[in-house]
Amino acid sequence: MSDPAYLHELRGQYTGLAVGRQEGFASGQEHGYSEGWNDAMREVTPRFEALQRERDALARDRLDLQYAANAFAVISRTMQAIIESAPAGMQVDAIHRYNELCDRYLTNGVLRTEPHNDETAKARDSEVASFFPKLAQRLNARSTPDDDYSP
Repeated sequence: MSDPAYLHELRGQYTGLAVGRQEGFASGQEHGYSEGWNDAMREVTPRFEALQRERDALARDRLDLQYAANAFAVISRTMQAIIESAPAGMQVDAIHRYNELCDRYLTNGVLRTEPHNDETAKARDSEVASFFPKLAQRLNARSTPDDDYSP
C-alpha cells in the first residue's frame, strides 16, 4: 500500500465519520427540539398562563382598591365638612368615637397604627389622615387645661 493511497483511504474514513457525525447531530437535534421542546412547552405553558391570570387578577384587585380608597376619601372629606361645622360637643363626641374605633381596630389587627400616624395614609391624603389631631388641637386651644381631646 502506497502512502498516497493509504492517506486517501484515511481521508475518506475521516470525511465519512465527520459527515455521519454531523448528520447524526442534526437528526438528534431535530428530534430533541421536536420532542423535548414540545414536551417542555406542554408542561410550562399552563403554568405560565396561570401566572398571567394571577397577575391580571392582582392588577384588577389593585385597581378596585384604588377606586375604593378614592370613594372613602370622598366620604371622609364630606364627613369632615359636617364635623367641622358641628357644635363643639359633637366634635368632642366624634373624637371619642375615632379613638374608640382606633383602639378596637388596632386590637383586632385591622389597623397597623392609628390613621393619623400611618405613613401610607398620610402619603395618600394627609388632610384626611390628620383631620382628627388638628380638630383636637383646635378644641384644646379653646378649652380649659383639664380637657384633653387628643386622639
